[in-house]
Parts: sequence; structure tokens; C-alpha cells
Amino acid sequence: PALGGNSRTAVICTITPAQQHFGESLNTLKFAARAKKMKNKPILNDINVSGAGGVSSEDLPLLKKYRDEIENLRAEKEALEQLYREQQQGLQDEK
Repeated sequence: PALGGNSRTAVICTITPAQQHFGESLNTLKFAARAKKMKNKPILNDINVSGAGGVSSEDLPLLKKYRDEIENLRAEKEALEQLYREQQQGLQDEK
């Protein structure tokens, strides 16, 4: 799973003072320094749903996707209807 989103992430790095593990402890400290510099830019899943009583927050992104798809299909349908009307008009003009 990816780190981030709408959550906070904690990383705990442990080291040892033992000389025999110096290299491993140093690498752990280097990793901790790099991890501390990381910045996350979460994006809020914001959907304006009017009259959507009972819709859970998990369903909202899917609902937005479906609404966008419906809008695209309606636009495509309108374009096809316009093309059909133009073709019908052309056929009538030929008669």
C-alpha cells in the first residue's frame, strides 16, 4: 500500500550503540533523514452530491465517475442525433 492519502504516517527507526552494527545504524539514520524530508500532497476527494442520502464516503468517487461517464454519453448522444438530423435533412433536400 502507498503511504499518504488522507492519513498520517509515522516511521520509527531504531539504532544500536554496538560498534559491530555501526554501518547498519548509520544507514538507518541516513534513511530517517531522507524520510523526514519527504512531503506528501494529499488531494481531498471532494464531490458535491445533492440529495444523496445514505451514500457512504467510499461510494462518492465511484458516483462521480459514473456521473462524468453519463455526462459524456449524453454529449455523444446529442452529437449523433444532430448528425442524424443533418443527414435526414440532406436526404430530403435531394428529393
